Amino acid sequence: MAKVTDINSRDKHELDAYSGKWVEIGEKLLTPKMKAELLEKINKQEDLINQPQHYQGKTLELTDVYQDFFTADEVINKYIMDIIKYAIRYRTKGLILENLGKIKKLSQMCIEIEKNKTKGLNDKT
Repeated sequence: MAKVTDINSRDKHELDAYSGKWVEIGEKLLTPKMKAELLEKINKQEDLINQPQHYQGKTLELTDVYQDFFTADEVINKYIMDIIKYAIRYRTKGLILENLGKIKKLSQMCIEIEKNKTKGLNDKT
């Protein structure tokens, strides 16, 4: 099966010649409303660390479910495993700063759970 990287220089030149035409066709097909919505999505800065779009609109926050059904130590262990996962792949999958931000957030969540344990709030352990 051919890959995008398998395009020879002649084919690439032809694709470059068509790329402008595709943009023109796309502009003609977009209604003003569709164009405005597309530009809004492009310009919107999604918070991929604290409120990733794929979790929005759900009734329960997964972190709340963890803390409701598992002991504080079990939740911390889960977060530590996630920290390790993001640390191992932070340069190779996704955006580096996004992955480091997730590590920071998970670390802060572990700290908060530990603080609450000492206050007697999470004494399920």
